[in-house]
Formats: sequence, structure tokens, C-alpha cells
Amino acid sequence: MALLVLGFKPTESLGLEAGVGYVGYETDSYQGVKIKNNYLEYYLQAVIKMAKGVYIIPEIGYRDFGTQKVDTPFFIVAPDVDLGSLFYAGAKWQIDL
Repeated sequence: MALLVLGFKPTESLGLEAGVGYVGYETDSYQGVKIKNNYLEYYLQAVIKMAKGVYIIPEIGYRDFGTQKVDTPFFIVAPDVDLGSLFYAGAKWQIDL
């Protein structure tokens, strides 16, 4: 697992952030079956300060859920499964009291 985040604050009321994350794992399953997967995510985010304690935070991102690889014992054939991807966009508002 790894995460890299870069942030930049050009003004007092605007902050920018970009990041990439990676997760790789392998699990042992029933009867010696091993499942492997890699997962990637990229995102861009801005923190906009509207007033003291009032923020709007828009974000866009992309998730690649990877391909699930199944290693099976003997002669059982299990195909690799593409788990798909997801693009998202959203925003939240926040008031700190």
C-alpha cells in the first residue's frame, strides 16, 4: 500500500491537493486458491475558504479496481476478472464553529 499527496496553497483562501494511491494484495482462499489484485486511485481537490470557518471542497477522482487474478491448484481454470473503474466528482461544504 502506498499514497502520495502533493498540496499547494497559492492564497490564504485557496488550497489545492492532488494524490495517487495504490493497494496490492494477495489472499489465500478455500482449498489453496490464491486471489491477487491491484487497486489505483487518482484525485484532485480544492479547499476554498469562503469566510472564517466556512469552506467549499470540490473533488474529482478516478478509481481503477484492477484485474483480479486467481491462481488455482491442479487443473481448475479460473479466468482473470476485470473489476472495472469509476470516475467521480462531488463537493462538500463545511462550517467550523
